[in-house]
Amino acid sequence: SSSSSSSSSSSSSWGFLTGSSSSSSPKLRVFEQKVKLFAKKHTKPAERLGLIHNEFLPVLADAEVFTSKASRAGGAHARKARVEVCGALLQLWGELLTTVDDAKWQDRELYFEAIVAVMRRPEFDGTGAFLLYDVGGAGGGPQAAKHRSTTLASVASQYKRMLSRTHQYVMGKLQRKGIYASLLQFCASVVVTNFTVIPRLARLIVK
Repeated sequence: SSSSSSSSSSSSSWGFLTGSSSSSSPKLRVFEQKVKLFAKKHTKPAERLGLIHNEFLPVLADAEVFTSKASRAGGAHARKARVEVCGALLQLWGELLTTVDDAKWQDRELYFEAIVAVMRRPEFDGTGAFLLYDVGGAGGGPQAAKHRSTTLASVASQYKRMLSRTHQYVMGKLQRKGIYASLLQFCASVVVTNFTVIPRLARLIVK
């Protein structure tokens, strides 16, 4: 199916954000493993639904779930921890958006809830303004500063790309007849979030 190919490609597209195959946080490692299971093309729809309900939504509802000593320390360790979390969240977001239309319409509400929860995670700072986040700190000379800037810029770019992709999905759904309640609520949540995050989209929404 189209979602299978998209899912397999997106599952490998976020690795550059972390710089390694495994994270430093045990909770995040478990989360990443669940996301990989969700992304596998042989994972059944019922299994995906179970992962969303039992694994992802409880984690996404806890703003402090990925907070660690490293993330509280500031500087390079906090920056690395944040980028790792953002990479996992972005991967999940992409997988959810890729597979949502494969689910039964009555099951899609959980997908919508999870997508909105990812969009509003505190790691994304509510604005996606990662270039303002401690890019020049922690020493290491010009090359280290350049690497930090590039990594944070990559996160910001991917976050904004996912916001735009989700907005396009919503606009496509709103043009159809017979939109159901949970989809309408999801569309409203996405539009409100994008309105506050991306000025260009805000101008388009107002028009």
